[in-house]
This record gives sequence, C-alpha cells and structure tokens, in this order.
Amino acid sequence: MSAENEEKKFYEIGFVFDAEDNRAEVIKLIKDLEGEILKEGEVFKIRLAYLIKKQSSGFFSFLQFFLKPENLTSLKKTLKLNPSILRFLVIRLGEKEEKIVRFISVGPAIKGINQKAVDALSNEELEKKIEEILK
Repeated sequence: MSAENEEKKFYEIGFVFDAEDNRAEVIKLIKDLEGEILKEGEVFKIRLAYLIKKQSSGFFSFLQFFLKPENLTSLKKTLKLNPSILRFLVIRLGEKEEKIVRFISVGPAIKGINQKAVDALSNEELEKKIEEILK
C-alpha cells in the first residue's frame, strides 16, 4: 500500500442505477472525496425482483476503492440523495482482498512478469500463487 493510502481504507461498493452511464457520477464522487479507484466492474443490465423507485430493471456495477473513513459518511449521504442510484451497498474489504485485487489487476505488469505466462497458468497454479501472496 502506498504512503498516502495508509490512512485510507479499502472498500467495495455495489450499486444499481437507472441509466447505463450513471456509474461515472459515482466514480467522480469518490475521486472528489480524495478516493482512489482500484478496480471497476463491468456494467450490466439486471431485472429487479421487485420495483424500486418504480423501476423494474436497472444497471449493476461495482467499484473497489481507497477512501478515508471520515469521507465514507459523506459518500453514503450523497448517494442516498441521488435519484439515479436505486440501491447501493458499501463494504470494507481487508488486506487479503486488497492483495488479491492488486495481484490480479496490476501485479504482473509491475513485477515485469510475462503476461502470456500469467495467462497460461492453470487454476491450481493460480491458487498456489494466491496462497503465496496471502502468507
């Protein structure tokens, strides 16, 4: 973890919004609160089990990010007031999850590992590598 992230905590937010391009609003909000996005999930359309704000479908995505704990309250309040966000959930992730995300998303490029070699790893080999990281 970088020096500036030592006081920041690692979080994941999952959210359902009413239009496909509204994810950018959440990303901007996190960055405005001095957060750092580590991973962005794909946006895909889902059918809701019940109506939420008179909507029967929505778009789901998630973000993993660093944020100072004191800014988390502001993030939640702003999201609650945003009419395009149908539902959201923020959870705190631990160090193990952070290491796995960093390894999968940026680890091979930073460490100079040949990407073709990483792609060729079997599931068993990948599990061994993850266990090595977590130790």
